[in-house]
Amino acid sequence: MKKALRAAAPLIVPIGLFILSFFCLNKLDTIAPGPLWLVRHSPYIFFSIAAVLSWRFNKSKVFFIVLVLAITHFILLKPSFMAGKPGSDFLLVTAAAAILFPVNILIFTFLKERGIFTVWGLINMSSILFQTGLVYYLLEKDTDTVLSSLTRELIPLKLKIFSTIPQLSAILFFIVFAVVVLRYISTKSYLDAANIGVLAVIFTALCKKSDPMSIPVFFTASGLILIISVIQESYGMAFMDELTALPSRRSLRYELMKLSGRYTIAMLDIDHFKKFNDTYGHDVGDQVLKMVAGCIRDITGGGKPFRYGGEEFTVLFPNKSLKDAIPHLEMLREAVSKKGFIQRSANRPKNKPKSSTGKNGTGKQLFVTISIGVAEKNDKYRLPDEVIKGADTALYRAKKKGRNCVSK
Repeated sequence: MKKALRAAAPLIVPIGLFILSFFCLNKLDTIAPGPLWLVRHSPYIFFSIAAVLSWRFNKSKVFFIVLVLAITHFILLKPSFMAGKPGSDFLLVTAAAAILFPVNILIFTFLKERGIFTVWGLINMSSILFQTGLVYYLLEKDTDTVLSSLTRELIPLKLKIFSTIPQLSAILFFIVFAVVVLRYISTKSYLDAANIGVLAVIFTALCKKSDPMSIPVFFTASGLILIISVIQESYGMAFMDELTALPSRRSLRYELMKLSGRYTIAMLDIDHFKKFNDTYGHDVGDQVLKMVAGCIRDITGGGKPFRYGGEEFTVLFPNKSLKDAIPHLEMLREAVSKKGFIQRSANRPKNKPKSSTGKNGTGKQLFVTISIGVAEKNDKYRLPDEVIKGADTALYRAKKKGRNCVSK
């Protein structure tokens, strides 16, 4: 359950804003004309904020998705500016946007962060502007002919959804949505979760385009989703350890400032880690850190894990005595000692082997142990830093005892 909640956490904001958009859309008929004008233009406000944040925090993929959203929103709301037959033009613009948008999301989901005002950034901008120019060019042609090509029936299915959005677009949305969901399952990234939300709200906006306020409301939601995702990613960069995905030492410091009453702190260290690194290499050492971090993340008893630095970790037990915490630390120590992993050589096969030993690059099973020192707040250790020092002293005692043990 704990793992499932962690995996689903990045989806809370996109799903929440998606649901909130429907609620707001149903309440717009009670709003006065002044605020209603603001609602119509609110997407540009949030797009501007998202663009500035993405530029400031070097999230170029978000910047380009925002640019695509802004241009798509402008074109969908201004079809009469571009030709003499607003009805046909609106349908053509909607069809083109509905087809190009999921394609762009797919592209920018997998592109690497290479900056905005760089050669790669200028290429991306040029691609987006080319697509915009292409839509304008199509409007200069025989609109009805182009529209019939874009809205051609591909699958002999009479679904209601195909009456509001072209089949090609619906198919592309479903494919891209599935790909982005699979990517999110792999990365658990806030930005990938945001892309899922953006796809959902824009698809809904296009399906409900007969309602004149659906486009500004759902596009506003997309801007909000991207803003919050950039903030969440930036927070993660500041307070989460990139290698182990555990809260970092900075996060521990903020957590210590909130403590009051009884608490216990444990310091954990991987035994003989330097020797392990020298023997097997730093890449294997990183795998060890990730493996140990995974075990620490699942600690019971209400413990909050942190990466302290190097091969050291910290577990904080708020409102727990030393006596309460030790059984959970013993369980953790034992779990790490039994975990183990297979060292696979450079010529390992692409597919994971069924057995843990044998040919084709499968190697021996490696095991590591941890030593743990633990201390609680008491008359001797009154401040958090003093408790940490007490736990660190206990850790050295655990090392002297022969390692792979808990000392207090």
